[in-house]
Amino acid sequence: MGSGGSADPITWFQVLAVVSPLVGALIAVSGVIGTIIFTNRRESTRQEHERQLARDRQEHERQLKREELEDQRQSRLRDERIRVYSEFPSRWTSYEDTKTRGPLERDAALLEFMRSFNTLSLLAPKKMLAAAADVFNRSTQGQQQNEAPGRFWKAAREDLDIHD
Repeated sequence: MGSGGSADPITWFQVLAVVSPLVGALIAVSGVIGTIIFTNRRESTRQEHERQLARDRQEHERQLKREELEDQRQSRLRDERIRVYSEFPSRWTSYEDTKTRGPLERDAALLEFMRSFNTLSLLAPKKMLAAAADVFNRSTQGQQQNEAPGRFWKAAREDLDIHD
């Protein structure tokens, strides 16, 4: 055993014997930490995916609800148009029937006919309104009706998508 520059081989072996368990433990701890980080990222990604699926599902349900409400609104509007479209000719007939009667009856029937026309004008599309206006104008101006009621019913069937 000299006092030279070389180290005793037993000393290196002893150092390796002491350091290798520490290095192994460090590698094991690094592996565990890496596994935890990887697992946390995977779990975070899975949770975000689930949240996105839940948002998509909620948006789909909202869209279905909007469509359902719109369908209900369209159905109510169609029912209201049917009521108004059937009321208008009835008021027209009542008005026509009162032309030979007294002015009070005629004025009352004209008022109802006008109310019916005004209600129809709020709900009807332009083509339907034009046909109703033709009936109304011809009747209130004392003109012959000829084809006007037929055009009214034809426009009503088209608007309501009723086919013969």
